[in-house]
Amino acid sequence: MRGKAPLFTFHLNRPLRWTVRYNLPSVASAREKQFKTPSLISKGGRTVLRVLLLHTLIPVSILFLGSAVLAQEIIRPPEPPHPRSIEPADQSAQALFSPFSPAADIVQSWEGMAQVGTIRPPDPHGAAGPSGVIATVNLRITYHTKTGSIVWGPFSLSGAGGFWGGVGNTGSGNSDPRALYDPATGRFFVIMQENTSLNQAFLNLAVSKNSHPTTSDTSNWHFYRLNITQTVGATNYGADYPGMGIDSQAVYVTFNMYSLPFSTGVFKNCQIIILKKADIIAGTGTYSLLYTPDDFTNAFTLQPATVLSPTTPGNKVYFGDISFANTTSVRVWAVSDPLGTPSLSFSTVTVPNHGGSTGVFSAPQSGTSTTIATLTPRTQGNAFWHNGSLWFCHTAGGGSGKSSVYYYKVATNNFPGGTPTLTESGFINGGTGVWTYQGSIGGNVNGDVALVYTQSSSSTFPTIMFTTRLNSASSFDAPQLLKASPGFSNSDRWGDYASVTADPVDNTFWLTHEWAKTTASHNWSTWWGNVALSPVPVQLASFTGTLTTSGTVQLEWMTLSEINNYGFEVQRGEHHGGPFETIAGSFVPGHGTTLEPRHYTWTDMTPSRRLPYYRLKQIDLDGTIHYFEPVFVSIVTRVSGGFAPAEYVLQQNYPNPFNPETVIRYGLPEQTHVRLEVFNALGQRVASLVNGSRGAGYHEVTFDAGSLASGVYVYRLSTGGFVDSKRLVLVR
Repeated sequence: MRGKAPLFTFHLNRPLRWTVRYNLPSVASAREKQFKTPSLISKGGRTVLRVLLLHTLIPVSILFLGSAVLAQEIIRPPEPPHPRSIEPADQSAQALFSPFSPAADIVQSWEGMAQVGTIRPPDPHGAAGPSGVIATVNLRITYHTKTGSIVWGPFSLSGAGGFWGGVGNTGSGNSDPRALYDPATGRFFVIMQENTSLNQAFLNLAVSKNSHPTTSDTSNWHFYRLNITQTVGATNYGADYPGMGIDSQAVYVTFNMYSLPFSTGVFKNCQIIILKKADIIAGTGTYSLLYTPDDFTNAFTLQPATVLSPTTPGNKVYFGDISFANTTSVRVWAVSDPLGTPSLSFSTVTVPNHGGSTGVFSAPQSGTSTTIATLTPRTQGNAFWHNGSLWFCHTAGGGSGKSSVYYYKVATNNFPGGTPTLTESGFINGGTGVWTYQGSIGGNVNGDVALVYTQSSSSTFPTIMFTTRLNSASSFDAPQLLKASPGFSNSDRWGDYASVTADPVDNTFWLTHEWAKTTASHNWSTWWGNVALSPVPVQLASFTGTLTTSGTVQLEWMTLSEINNYGFEVQRGEHHGGPFETIAGSFVPGHGTTLEPRHYTWTDMTPSRRLPYYRLKQIDLDGTIHYFEPVFVSIVTRVSGGFAPAEYVLQQNYPNPFNPETVIRYGLPEQTHVRLEVFNALGQRVASLVNGSRGAGYHEVTFDAGSLASGVYVYRLSTGGFVDSKRLVLVR
């Protein structure tokens, strides 16, 4: 009932060269050029387009008549070239998402920090502690309660008045903050890179003094500014694109190292910073540095693995890395004896062909020719280690004609004592024409896994999606929607990473990613979601909402079984992604524990003028709360009467249960190709109800299951950029 169902398959790609397209009001014709890191800055009362053309910073002054100063971009060094496969991705290892595995409940969902008109990309990151959530973006930090209220912030991370101002942050060359929480010590760790105008590199590090830092100052934090400049001869090298991980001994930070200044930067190697945890939580900044061999073909964008299980890899730490030298291998790195005499080793692991680079600005979106940077194929998000396995992810798929988010589970086999081997790999195929990109993967101590990512297509806006998987499951659940952008992203930069971390109290997952808040220039925002993977105590078979002729909304739902069900409250919202509010007087008592189907009804006598979404809030006898997937109100008497929804809608079939016929209704905001199919419990297709173009509006199809056996089935609607599925119950 609660789940989207694209395919989940198995495979990799290359780094970054920017193509900037611009059409300026004061220039007669459009321009297109190969640039590196364009940005708009204020200069002498005018707006100046500044670009880094390949290896040279060329200021180009252009007067924007009556325009305001736009966002400033984080300056990146040029990235090295790398090979691109033109062979199609290996399709030998594919798997459907399980339509019957327990979908996650979205427990909390709220907007994080939005852009303030000064900087891009957002690069959202963060983690939850026992009492709140530390969130970071470029270049601010906020501490939220777990319901989204602000405890303090947003505060600047940069400059003398910023978060690290007391330890000398210059405000020059700051970017890419990240934050993690360590349950073992009850501390938050926050980092940010700094590359100064004097060609020096620093790691800005903050360590909370407790698990609930109610202020942003030294009463609750230790602050450090550590010099991490790599000097070789007369050349200084600085840091870009951090990775971060934690184990029982240390906090590990990784960087790509480039010659300074970044305007002419050349990649050298990857730096590994080992921060002694016992010292940095006590106020002493003890650290050591290691480096991978020179050249991007040897290492690029290492992701340190946070240890998330009672078992540990011993006196070593692991890192995941995507090989840029070919499209059929990844690398596993190990630092042995990190706090003693550290030594660095790596092993190459063969993986299915990931298809190569999709380019940089390549993912399409609806309503614009502006495309989104997928940042293929570098490792992205977080990496983790659990009971002998290293998990990490990236974006790739050039050979398939679109990008996909790929993940890998590698058995480390006590490397370097043994040889790492690939246990499992996969990629998210969002459907025909749908690009998935910029994923982040995370786990918890139970071995459950979650993955958050963005998807878009030529007919859909950027949308935050996630998928989860219980430790006992053999596949990921059908992806679910976290937040859909209401319009396209009108920016030359999307973010570089997202975050998935576990809640230290209940092992639910906290996810964050970005979305386009409006179509105004660079108007991004971030979104946070907390999702629970525990199987829900109520198995919901159907939930429908019908607009009656009297103007009320009749809600009906049916459960197949219940465990300790105290009852339901009905919530209402204007959008699928919320926010939702409980309707006063809507409580409906449950049936405690029962294995018999139960039917419920409730009528909203005063619905909002705009047809709303409804959601069930289910309450256990012990007070635990679960939420079910929202439903859109059916217009029974006017399904094809000229109404068209603002977004794609798949309604619950009616009646449900049924014998042998039932009606399935769906709504389309535009004309598109539609597939409506029915699957059995084994994932086998048993009926194809629609396979062709349909116009904007509401449609209905009668499904005759006269030849099928009793049981639970799944029907799935898929268009060029939308996939949704629901359950139906055939009872003979």
